[in-house]
Amino acid sequence: MIGRASLLLLAGLWSPAALAVGQPSTYPGCATRSVTVAKGGSVKVNMGECHSFGLGLVARAPVHGTATPGDSEPVDSYVYSHGGGEVAAGATDTFVVLDDNSDFITVRVTLQGGASSIVAAPAALPAMRAGTAFQQPLSASGGRAPYTFVLASGALPPGLALDRTGLLSGTPTQRGPYNFVVRAKDAAGASADKAYGGTVAPSSLAIDPASANIRQGVAFSQALAVAGGVAPYRFQLEAGAALPPGIVLSGNGVLSGTTQASPGEYPVRLRITDSSAGIGTHFQLRTFTAIVNAGAVPTVSASVSPAAVAEDDRTVLVFTVTRSAKLGTGTLVNLAWQGSARTVARTTVAIPAGATSATLRIRAKPDTVAELDETVVLAVLPGVGYTAGGSASATLVNDDLP
Repeated sequence: MIGRASLLLLAGLWSPAALAVGQPSTYPGCATRSVTVAKGGSVKVNMGECHSFGLGLVARAPVHGTATPGDSEPVDSYVYSHGGGEVAAGATDTFVVLDDNSDFITVRVTLQGGASSIVAAPAALPAMRAGTAFQQPLSASGGRAPYTFVLASGALPPGLALDRTGLLSGTPTQRGPYNFVVRAKDAAGASADKAYGGTVAPSSLAIDPASANIRQGVAFSQALAVAGGVAPYRFQLEAGAALPPGIVLSGNGVLSGTTQASPGEYPVRLRITDSSAGIGTHFQLRTFTAIVNAGAVPTVSASVSPAAVAEDDRTVLVFTVTRSAKLGTGTLVNLAWQGSARTVARTTVAIPAGATSATLRIRAKPDTVAELDETVVLAVLPGVGYTAGGSASATLVNDDLP
């Protein structure tokens, strides 16, 4: 049995541990850190030995600059970037970071005034997204033009490059924080450093098309395209989603197959994952609707305009291949060129998804030989997903005297 005195003693033993939260860090040498940074510059404060599971958030932000994580999880360091304002002699700044016990690591920053009057711009970079093209010119003033720009420290977001004129451009490929310092140097040799920090955000992913028409009993194929993010992309059906029986989705986003499902709409949720680097993977869910239509297989036929042309007048014969129904998929039509004229032309034509026709253009080759009138005949041959309909015939009228 534990008496009252024992309970009081135990409570006294536990009390210091409870009060430790919010006190100076107990990791050796981690209660305070001191660093020095030049006006407008940045410095990385390494605190890898001040935690076991990763550093926490900034409990108190600096007054004259910013403090941002210096690496991905688990965070081992923070980067202090001075805001670039005037620095008085002996000026300091302070910020506080939590260790993994929620205790304080106080970082004291000594600020050094810059000898250069050069000021680099802009003050901060626009937002960046992984997979979205980025372009930002950097500039400088206060010195002797022209200026050149180089990366002084840190690393640019993967996919970006900085040229000597100050153009920062490219397409970021990695999500997450970045910190780097650019040095602007004028024609007299004076220079100034400008720190930039931020986060490359993931991009929104959109699919095209968001729906497609599928005809019962007709072979179907539809490649899905993605806008946004970093290619290549991976596709999969979300759990519980079901396409019409017979239709499947490949990992690279191609829907294909033949279905006898009942007419109607079949909405499914697709998981789209891009290839951007960073912590974990970036994916978004998008809805795709498969629309099954009843009805007979469409008929494809041919027509021509004009029906007759003089052999030497260079008029173009326009042959039109028409599908009797507008479908959500394309149709590849097989063709044959017949008639008395020798014709060199394509033997297939594709009618695009959502369209009902495609055209082919034929021009007679002029000559000076007197001959009989000739014919150019386009016949539609059988193929997949359609029934062959009528042919089209045009006449090449001889216009050379015997």
